[in-house]
This record gives sequence, C-alpha cells and structure tokens, in this order.
Amino acid sequence: MHEDEAEEGKLAWLMEQRAREHARNAYDMIFKPERLIKNAGRGLRQGYEDVGPVRER
Repeated sequence: MHEDEAEEGKLAWLMEQRAREHARNAYDMIFKPERLIKNAGRGLRQGYEDVGPVRER
C-alpha cells in the first residue's frame, strides 16, 4: 500500500479491500489451491478493478 495510490477519502476503503482479498488468497493457498490455479493470469487485482486476462499469442 502506498499513500499516493488513492485520495485520502478512498485510501481506507482500498486498504480494507486489499486486506480482505489477501486474506481470501491466503485461505485459498491452504484449503483451495485449485482456485488460485483457475484464476492465474486473469488480471485479478486486490482493491481495484480487475484488468483482464493475459492475451495469448
């Protein structure tokens, strides 16, 4: 988290979103690794809008 990633009013929301999504990823690493495999390369972002999948050649 960098203080210049968002304006002050949105910074707390962004930190909470990231913490929740990182916690979900930690859970998946231990109990549901197939979810991480399924989502690899899909451009999923913690906190902000997803950017979309990697383009295949």
